[in-house]
Amino acid sequence: MKIFLISLWVAGSSALIYLLISQVLEPFGLDAVINVLLFIIGAIAVVMIVIGGLRYVTSNGDSKAVAAAKETVIYSVIGLTIALISYAIVNFVLTEIR
Repeated sequence: MKIFLISLWVAGSSALIYLLISQVLEPFGLDAVINVLLFIIGAIAVVMIVIGGLRYVTSNGDSKAVAAAKETVIYSVIGLTIALISYAIVNFVLTEIR
């Protein structure tokens, strides 16, 4: 029963996503929306990397502060990587739909 409900949810979600892409966002230029979002995500990631670097420099050798600064930088890079991979996936799907 759970598998049926999950597959029904996935099918409904896929149909909703297709409807959103084809009818709602397409007239506004979906490519432009995606590029703006990617730019914003990239800018936030760069700011977080700089903040992590500043936290690292101002940690004064405190091991907890150094670890927190390293985590900030690592998570920012991971987030940026996920954003780039998701951009590639969305770009691939959009080219296949068209």
